[in-house]
Amino acid sequence: MLIDITNSLSIINCGDVTAKELMSVDLNQMQYYIQVYEDRKISKAAEHLYVSQQYISRVIQKFETDLGVELFVRTKKGLIPTREGEETYRCLRKMLDSYHDLLDNLKEKRIQEETGRLRVVLDIGLVQLLSPRPTFSFTERYPKIELGLEEHRIFNCKKIVGEDRAELGLSACVGWHEDFANRKVLRLQTVVLMKEDHPLARKVTLKVSDLVGQPLIFSGCPPYYSIWQEFDIINEKPNIPIAINELTTVYTSIKKNLGIAPLVLNPRQEAPTLPKGIISIPYETIEPLYVYAYWKEESPSAHLGQMYADYLADYFK
Repeated sequence: MLIDITNSLSIINCGDVTAKELMSVDLNQMQYYIQVYEDRKISKAAEHLYVSQQYISRVIQKFETDLGVELFVRTKKGLIPTREGEETYRCLRKMLDSYHDLLDNLKEKRIQEETGRLRVVLDIGLVQLLSPRPTFSFTERYPKIELGLEEHRIFNCKKIVGEDRAELGLSACVGWHEDFANRKVLRLQTVVLMKEDHPLARKVTLKVSDLVGQPLIFSGCPPYYSIWQEFDIINEKPNIPIAINELTTVYTSIKKNLGIAPLVLNPRQEAPTLPKGIISIPYETIEPLYVYAYWKEESPSAHLGQMYADYLADYFK
């Protein structure tokens, strides 16, 4: 893709790299150069761009030939930008940022004109992790979209989305292997609540092996399914005497020595205030726990679900 950057160059100082030389820049060439400049290594840039090192090298060499200047000094430790390379980077960085700002503005204008009903189904317990602030700000930003959130068990959520009865589903899990289109929205943290005199209270962090044999009290779906997955990985079964939704009941159960309670937290929100005598110990998951947004691409209103997924990902970034 070629970008006409004549207007941009009129307000960007490109040093000794002239406007005529940068009049029509290939977008891929621009992105590749910026990535190589920031990584200072062809191999690392190739990793980030998912292309071969040979291809990246050819792109940079052609760019230098087109401009008639040397952009990098090649050394055994990596690439060192020349003065012209520094100026080219500053110029292209501003141009690419301006281009992305333009795309974002056009997308925002188009989205704000969207109308319709957006039904979102979530695992039980996720609403309190993701709401209310993102929900309120979304409805303020897109007042023409009627947003509705409903909690169900994860299996029901997938069924509802699969049957086109909801535009988007949100689930907390350590990996995604379904046929839905999906994206990560938020990485979650896990802690374990227990009495301050519990034998595990002396540990700095806990792992799934520490939970084997312990009576576990669950609140909501996110910790329930994620801990089950961890126990499956080590070929063990969790001891779950209690599964409830109210945190106050969880605290009471802990105080009565009925067990310890894994709890999933949103790191972007303030952690709940714990009652006296109860502490939380960080839990180290085998694999990262994320909230995944998923939608059915062939659904007539899939764009609304994807829009809300993108919004949440940006909100929590």
